Amino acid sequence: MHRREGDFFNSKYWFGSVGEHPIFPNLKKVAGELASAANPHPSISFINSQTHWLPFDFVDLVESCLANRSPHELLCKQIQQC
Repeated sequence: MHRREGDFFNSKYWFGSVGEHPIFPNLKKVAGELASAANPHPSISFINSQTHWLPFDFVDLVESCLANRSPHELLCKQIQQC
């Protein structure tokens, strides 16, 4: 983990530097399972429709939670822990 403050642009920069990471396929699978168990909301619809893990979209979801546009902060924390 680089930092914990809400520097979303910086998070995307580092994910862009990583490219495709070996953990992404498993993370996509687990995130999909977690999202399926969560209350439906448009902000998490991308999780089960993505063909591969989209870290930029996840960063956007975290940002939307902190701005109170999505009720899925717990889901974000669960995915982060994975």
